Amino acid sequence: MVSICGGLAGNVFATESPLLETDLTLDMYEKGRDVVNAVKHKMDLSGIFPEDDRFLARVAWVESGFGTHNDTYIPNFQGGIWKVNLAKLTQTQSTVQFPHLIPLHDQIETTFHISWMTVVMADLERPMYSGLAAALYLTTLAPSIPFTVNEQAQYWTNHYNSNSSVGIGTFINAVTQLENVLPCTGKLDMIVVLDSSGSVPPPEFEIAKILLTELVDRFSLEHIRLGLLMYDVGETAKTIFPLNNTLTKEEMLTTIRNVTQGAGDNAHWAIRVATQQLRASEFREGAPQLIAVFYDGGGNTTLIESAVTDAMSYNIEMYKIGRAHV
Repeated sequence: MVSICGGLAGNVFATESPLLETDLTLDMYEKGRDVVNAVKHKMDLSGIFPEDDRFLARVAWVESGFGTHNDTYIPNFQGGIWKVNLAKLTQTQSTVQFPHLIPLHDQIETTFHISWMTVVMADLERPMYSGLAAALYLTTLAPSIPFTVNEQAQYWTNHYNSNSSVGIGTFINAVTQLENVLPCTGKLDMIVVLDSSGSVPPPEFEIAKILLTELVDRFSLEHIRLGLLMYDVGETAKTIFPLNNTLTKEEMLTTIRNVTQGAGDNAHWAIRVATQQLRASEFREGAPQLIAVFYDGGGNTTLIESAVTDAMSYNIEMYKIGRAHV
């Protein structure tokens, strides 16, 4: 993966588990990237909150450096890693004004065994509580969370920023430092194959979509062509959008977010269809051809290995994202 766009895909498609060997998310005053990743991973798997295109993690970095800033855990402020103040916490408990919070509170109690209406500011010094408070607060805002870093910077400034002396540039600079967000401008023709089989838990399917939107968000579509396939039933694959599409980045991101999980389990056939599409596409000098497969390890491994071998015989690079080796 690290060869794609100077390591871009390796960063976006990290396959290692973000969970800590020891769960520190409920311990007081914990901090660090691993703790934030663990909080976010637990929330993603719960399925309680909508996709946020990495916004919650970025807020944790901008607001407190994942809890490492000196003013994160201090006697006169208890908002934790996400710097949730009393007004924001109160809003997350205002079920009369925001009745949609009631089922969210119920799901939090069922999943995390936290009775949200009893939460007080001191609880937010535990990372899990601070993250849940931030996520709940975001659900009370009328505008939805946007896709791009620049749009998220404006959103943060308008709706979240705990320090009125800084603005959009602070968010953009901090996120750039964190993620090395540089536009990917090298030539590339890539088809992504998305595993939609029933063996993939729905929360993991949604996470795969989030990872894909993050990758697209960093691409310059002037130089990079991207197609998206999904497993389908029988000897076929569903084309979500072809390699030679005319979508804008915003249209592509919206299309990905609206993809629904199917029932097919034919990774080998989807790889063969992707290979055919790449071979049939217009050749571009200096543009490597690549197939990236979100793969859960199921299916007929012999047929999958044969499809991969055939693709590589045409100088198509193969990458997998998932729990098993392609």
